Amino acid sequence: ILSNIYLPIPNGISDNNTVNWGSDEIDPLKTAAADIIGKMIEGGDVTGAATGVKDAVQEQAEGAKALIGSKITESITGVNKLSREQGAVLNNNLELLFKGPQLRDFTFTYMMSARSSVEGNTIMKIIRTLKQGMSAKKSNGFLFIKSPHTFFLGYFKETELHPYLNKFKECALTGLSVNYAPAQYSTYVDGVPTQYQVTMSFKELEPVFDDDYGNDYTNIGF
Repeated sequence: ILSNIYLPIPNGISDNNTVNWGSDEIDPLKTAAADIIGKMIEGGDVTGAATGVKDAVQEQAEGAKALIGSKITESITGVNKLSREQGAVLNNNLELLFKGPQLRDFTFTYMMSARSSVEGNTIMKIIRTLKQGMSAKKSNGFLFIKSPHTFFLGYFKETELHPYLNKFKECALTGLSVNYAPAQYSTYVDGVPTQYQVTMSFKELEPVFDDDYGNDYTNIGF
């Protein structure tokens, strides 16, 4: 840890936990093809899979015939013959499937007002630390660029993490905006500005998983 920065908990703090779910569809033709290809890859009974597909088609010969005819017509004319004439569409077996976790991001805005030049210099050091900490590093004669420092955030109640507010995983500081004159530009005699507005955007390095919460209910978790 290179530096510690203590700031008051701002107004309007919130978190937003999301996971990626999306619709997925597979019609009988794709199911049959996937079954055969899967058997080929796994070294299974390809002949048996093909026979099963053939039997399934034969059991619904009329439907298969109408479907193939409609597909041919649609490929030539662009008209969905099956839907127009029979009010039917191919069963696409639509389902909502889990696609994966998502990373959380957080934005904090602080109005930092200096009551003296000393406080103004402290604010300057805070901003300087954030700016330099989020900057990429040169490496090996500038042949490579190394990643910036990362940040550990937390809401504290005295010296412990606040059990009723959310936790954070290790974060990258992805954006930092500084307004040097959020109201009227003014400075102390030595040139130290009396007020800054700082907006920080953080993003966690990894998603939140079920086992990150543990088995107790002594805190609200992530």
